[in-house]
Amino acid sequence: MAAASVGAVSAGPSLKNLKSGNGGYVVTFGKSSDVSPQSMLVSPMSSMGNTIKQGQTQWAQKTVVGNPTTIYTDVYWGNPTNSISLTVYTPDGYVLGPVYDNIEGIINGDIPLAITRSGGVASGTYYYQIYGYRISGSQYYTFS
Repeated sequence: MAAASVGAVSAGPSLKNLKSGNGGYVVTFGKSSDVSPQSMLVSPMSSMGNTIKQGQTQWAQKTVVGNPTTIYTDVYWGNPTNSISLTVYTPDGYVLGPVYDNIEGIINGDIPLAITRSGGVASGTYYYQIYGYRISGSQYYTFS
């Protein structure tokens, strides 16, 4: 079983060695609760909450150990009148996104992602850029 940890960071990844393309990563709608505990490839993670405003960028990170084929991430704010985007920076230099609220076909204040790669996702630190795309006032969100 792979292990993962989650946390907030003040800055994102180095942008010097980014690669073009998607590196074989596939980003789809999915929650870790969509799989049985016996088949989870990443251990359950704690969540963090924060408040974001229009045009503001915040960063979070997860460290993945092992070689799972799928990892899960969720940004939830529950207010469909506000919009947050999520961009993922992989440890091996690929940029996935930005992804918006409509990834699951509806606008509901939730971006649940399954990030998959057939040969396994890269081990290391994933950086998540959380951006206040269209926010009225401020919006509380959770990241897990």
